[in-house]
Amino acid sequence: MKSKQIGLDKINTELGKLYLQTLESASKYKIGDPIFVIVKNIKDPEYIFVDSDIGSGIVSKEEFYDQERNLIINVGETIPVFYLGKKNGENYFTTVPTPPYVNLILENAKNHKIPLRGKVESILESGCQIRIGEILAFCPKSKLKKEVAKNEYLNVIVIEVNKKQSIVSYLDYVSQKKEELKNNLIQSLKVGSIVIGKINSINSYGITIDLGYGLEAFIPNSEISYKNTKKNPETFKKDLEIRAKIIQLNWKEDKIIASLKELEENPWMGPLPFKKGDILDVSILNIKRNGLIVSLKDGFIGFIPAKEISIKQKHLNKEFSVDQKIKAMIIEIDQVNQKIILSLQKVNEYFEMLDYQKYLENQHQEEETIGNVLFKLNG
Repeated sequence: MKSKQIGLDKINTELGKLYLQTLESASKYKIGDPIFVIVKNIKDPEYIFVDSDIGSGIVSKEEFYDQERNLIINVGETIPVFYLGKKNGENYFTTVPTPPYVNLILENAKNHKIPLRGKVESILESGCQIRIGEILAFCPKSKLKKEVAKNEYLNVIVIEVNKKQSIVSYLDYVSQKKEELKNNLIQSLKVGSIVIGKINSINSYGITIDLGYGLEAFIPNSEISYKNTKKNPETFKKDLEIRAKIIQLNWKEDKIIASLKELEENPWMGPLPFKKGDILDVSILNIKRNGLIVSLKDGFIGFIPAKEISIKQKHLNKEFSVDQKIKAMIIEIDQVNQKIILSLQKVNEYFEMLDYQKYLENQHQEEETIGNVLFKLNG
């Protein structure tokens, strides 16, 4: 009786409680079960040291190299692994199917949609074979989504477990990551947030940037700059990484509208480099049915309505061309709405007036000269 009481007293100590908690935690996982671990140390030549809710453990370092033998993992990352049990008091984990638990791990990876990482071993007409740990899996062409190269590493989702060869999908992995990213962005993004992405495409409407795993943000031409939005291939090119500010969010349609000009200093807020009545040399950017869009100095954009051109609308394309240099007079500046209206007709009228003034001056000089001559003759 006494010995039993001593045992209970021992268990009731803090150390005893901790021991029971450890046993309880360890009993939660069986061999092959998925578990999340936190990377604690990557300096050892053979193992990655991790921490989990059943204690510390190790994962083979070979599972985390790329084809250039660079580590693809960092301290502090949380990663999914599979439990391999305890050996010599140490918890062992893996990220790939490992004998003798290959099918068990594959089934768990499939059921829990846990990505597996493998290397493309051969490329076939119907898809490719991927080496994942000790097994060779097949990824059909319909599940690839992109061109792959031999020895390229891919993350895939197991969609079918077979004795001969299991089937995996890169497309399912991308879709899963896109959904995860979307859920994270729904929580973190709002109008006014700054995002960073690489340019996917540049077209006549604007710029599309990739936020990751196929989720995109669109920057309309009107949001590229406060000034000249004519695309400059030296400024914007595919795969260039840029920062943009979110101005619209619609998660039902996965529609994200962003702006570059919102990160610029607004030149319309201060004094402008021109005023009403100025005659400027401008360059035609676009020819519309109702007028001309022109580029002013310092990159500002202006508009010349058809009624200020004194040419019938249907003849604009015949009379003008893109990049043509012309003179125009500013007749209206609206800083609130950021609009500049110009006129060609007013320029013509101005120069006609100058010519008329010169004519009058010449007439006056001629009259004075004739008057002087007559005065001298009469004198």
